[in-house]
Amino acid sequence: MRDHDHSHLREGERCEECDAREFPGEITFKAVYKNLPYVLDVIRNIFSENGLMPQIETKLSRTSKYISFTFSARFESEAQLNKVCSAISRVEGFTTMF
Repeated sequence: MRDHDHSHLREGERCEECDAREFPGEITFKAVYKNLPYVLDVIRNIFSENGLMPQIETKLSRTSKYISFTFSARFESEAQLNKVCSAISRVEGFTTMF
């Protein structure tokens, strides 16, 4: 996952918006998964293992094949955010994050 929600011309490029992000800070992002029965428990464990208790909102797709999660949590550092995002992107059924 990128460390922000906008694109750059070159990989790894930083911009004012990137540099303006302050930690610790409240970060909200979304992820979409295949609707598997254990996904939410696995994600909760990842946050817990990283000392976080996020607010999590869920929404099923029209066909219930996919489930989207909106996560909001206070991250202490960019490294902590990247570690959590990396881990939740490896959960079985993951499709995208933004």
